[in-house]
Amino acid sequence: MVIALVALIARSNARSDQAGSTPPVLGLTEVYRHGGDALGDDPFRGNPAPNSAAVAVSSNPFGEGGSQTDRSFSGNEPSFYGGVPNEPVGGRDDTIAHFGADRVATEAAVDALRSDEQLRWRGGDTLTVDNFGTYLAELTPVVLRVDVRLTYHLLREGRAIPQQAVLESGTVVLVDVFGIPRIRAISATPLTLPQVVSGPQVSFTGDPWDDFDPSWVFAIRPSDEALAVLALFDLTTAGEFQRPCGTTGDRDIVDRVPTVPATTSTSTPDTPAPTTNPGGGEVDVSGIWILASEFSGVEGTLLREGTGFRYRTPQTNDHIGWDCFLSGQPGQTATMECLSTGNGYSSTWSATGPITAISPNGRPKLRFDGTSAGPATTMTLTPQ
Repeated sequence: MVIALVALIARSNARSDQAGSTPPVLGLTEVYRHGGDALGDDPFRGNPAPNSAAVAVSSNPFGEGGSQTDRSFSGNEPSFYGGVPNEPVGGRDDTIAHFGADRVATEAAVDALRSDEQLRWRGGDTLTVDNFGTYLAELTPVVLRVDVRLTYHLLREGRAIPQQAVLESGTVVLVDVFGIPRIRAISATPLTLPQVVSGPQVSFTGDPWDDFDPSWVFAIRPSDEALAVLALFDLTTAGEFQRPCGTTGDRDIVDRVPTVPATTSTSTPDTPAPTTNPGGGEVDVSGIWILASEFSGVEGTLLREGTGFRYRTPQTNDHIGWDCFLSGQPGQTATMECLSTGNGYSSTWSATGPITAISPNGRPKLRFDGTSAGPATTMTLTPQ
């Protein structure tokens, strides 16, 4: 069984430069098990982060029909991760505050994450102590649905010490915009892609959980493109919902069943539709608008401003706010420039593409299809 796990990680590494592991290091013969509710030895914070307790998940959620030779998934795989809609989880903002008050832990965490050659983030710059809070704020809490192989970093005498590990299913982790776990929520422990463990004396250390099976351990590969949202498995209904990247569970998007008005209703719409032509007249900006990747996105409002449009989502104590300006009109190619802010940090990004006139339900609306740079991500703005 141990040989099967070792072979899995080796195959994941050999398949692609974007595979979910890093090159082997001679002398690595132990893999440490970390249970979902255990703070563990040498954590990066001395007390558990709020709302970071492990969550019950079904065993082997992907069924017996899965491949017996490929135990790796891309970070953008829908429903690979799970969660409970609209329940804040992970204690991310508390962890940001913790690192802000502990420079030694911050320096060690930055060193640990930078050891991963595949580390990327929207900020684009090299990860430093000064921008670490901004980096953490773009991470998203999710629940592992299977046991996962990663490199786990201990904090000893102010230094990060790498350790090959398996995290138990049900563990709450913070993932980056490429779908890779980067922080173990309960202990604020940095996580990086696993290194290959090989040799005849490979062993597992640490208390096993009831359903631990070395042949049912997964590796994760970074998504090719940065994500705007994560498609998560709903642990309460077995359905699926979306969690915008950088939010903590309070901005989740769950599929809605449209409400059909009674045929006897005599009420009029709150906002009458403009009578001008949608191709050349005034755009109707009423209602909810969605800024999204290919999966879904965050909900906000749209206003006319000068020769373009202003899109906003609110900022609260628990999630970042978005303030975007789309500089154009239907029929034009335009750039949307966005500023995200929250908890003392800010970051910017932009996307360029065509604005198209559309007319859902006879109302003159618009659709924007843009592509952001560094790394490229397809973004759309549409009415709900």
